[in-house]
Amino acid sequence: MAVGHETYALSLYSMDDFIHELEDEKAMAFFVGTGIDMTNVYPEGFPQGRDVKAHQMTWKQLLEELICHACVNIEERRILTEYASDLQAAVLKQKLGSSYIPIIQSWLYSRCNRRVLEASYVYYDRYRKGEIPITEVPFYSQFVLGETILLSRGIRAVVSQNYNNFISDTISILQERQSDQPRKYRDIKAIEVYDGWREEKYVDNAFLIYHVHGYIPSPSGFQPKKEGSHIVLSQEEFYEMSKDVFSWQNSTQIHFLTHHTCVLLGLSLNDLTTLRVLRHANLDRSSEKVYGLMAIAGKNNTADQIDKQMKCRYFQTQHLHMIVEEDGYPALYDKMLNSVYTHYDRHRDKSGK
Repeated sequence: MAVGHETYALSLYSMDDFIHELEDEKAMAFFVGTGIDMTNVYPEGFPQGRDVKAHQMTWKQLLEELICHACVNIEERRILTEYASDLQAAVLKQKLGSSYIPIIQSWLYSRCNRRVLEASYVYYDRYRKGEIPITEVPFYSQFVLGETILLSRGIRAVVSQNYNNFISDTISILQERQSDQPRKYRDIKAIEVYDGWREEKYVDNAFLIYHVHGYIPSPSGFQPKKEGSHIVLSQEEFYEMSKDVFSWQNSTQIHFLTHHTCVLLGLSLNDLTTLRVLRHANLDRSSEKVYGLMAIAGKNNTADQIDKQMKCRYFQTQHLHMIVEEDGYPALYDKMLNSVYTHYDRHRDKSGK
């Protein structure tokens, strides 16, 4: 890739390197962030319609929602939006009190929930059959991640920075529709882990999803029973988690990063929590690898190309194996799924099963 007068290989690794890890069936964990909750389209028949802005779930939009609930005064809203995001959250938590979590819960699950994902699956199945492109599939990243987990025996867990249950719902929806897929899924049960607790215990086929920033169940789903359960969003919450090096959140992340091949997907590499844990793990690494999957947001987006280029240079010095798709995120997930299918079919042909 040429940027200015300089030429630099944006990515030294490819999806083939990631697939080799799957074929070796090494113990693997996915680290995911809000990027896997993004979508450019929405299933028909829902209140949001096909309006993209109505159902995006970024940290910025969450804070904007909280500000609308907390501040009646327009000038107060304007000033608050100029604060750093973690300070915004700290002020908003203080102002909203006990309504803080319910507002976030309502905001999250009004944009995506099991009904929305079930409707989205119809589009996903059409994409798998070659009838529509992946860009027309709502929440395609959730379904590609779900199938990757269900078809890859080496994947042991997900470490999520998200508060929601979209991954476990997606896995369940795919399993219920196993007959649509000629490849046989693993027999697993996705279980949410939060505050060091998990929804169910002593399940032989448990696949654990660790919510290191906290968990907020759907309004109709399982409700946390543990008093004092919380999420990590405000400034003081990040500080508390950071200083406690023996917390279950820190120890869980460092365990997987040092003993498993890890894949970072939908995570911001500007996030200080991610950078801190990566740095800590890098000081005491085993021979396992960490892959960072990302894409250029548009072929002609020069600013994003430069951003990804600089990040690749830096993170490769930190032993993070960057895989960058230059044709955008839909192409990244499309290649990822097709690579998983190729791996599965190759293994099936060898084993005869």
